[in-house]
Amino acid sequence: MATVLPSVLNVRSEPDTSKDNVVVQYYKGETINYHEVYICNGYVWIKYKSWQGYDRYVASRKIDSSEIYLKCT
Repeated sequence: MATVLPSVLNVRSEPDTSKDNVVVQYYKGETINYHEVYICNGYVWIKYKSWQGYDRYVASRKIDSSEIYLKCT
């Protein structure tokens, strides 16, 4: 499980911030149950299945930064 740290965090249909693929947003303090972790496109991503069965991706942090977006437990 991961807890959102910033005020808002985008959920994407692909693990890529350069595309217009935001499908929903989570807000500070909300939790996300994830099942996989990816490192790609300069970020560490978590992946989960939406209620509709689609894969969803959330950037948990930038690889080259200490800025963290999710607290994973």
